[in-house]
Amino acid sequence: MIDVSLLNNGKKIHPAESSWTEENSQTVLRYNTGQMGDKLTSDYKAALGYPVEFVPLSNPYSAKAGGELSLRLLKKSKLLANELGSYLGRS
Repeated sequence: MIDVSLLNNGKKIHPAESSWTEENSQTVLRYNTGQMGDKLTSDYKAALGYPVEFVPLSNPYSAKAGGELSLRLLKKSKLLANELGSYLGRS
């Protein structure tokens, strides 16, 4: 089973199993999320305790298209410094 956690007002939640599908040999999570209301929260900066995590240093909902988003890379809750990464998804 694939595991993922999301934060909602500081509370850890898990998407329903029915949100997961297999497509072209990839596991896909379909989950609608977004910043609701006019108040930006600090939920984005919480580490969730996974073996490897990317934790944003600024609120991703404040980022602009084409802008930068700095992340902390954690392995077993410890910072991994000077690692190179790339984004291969959609913009």
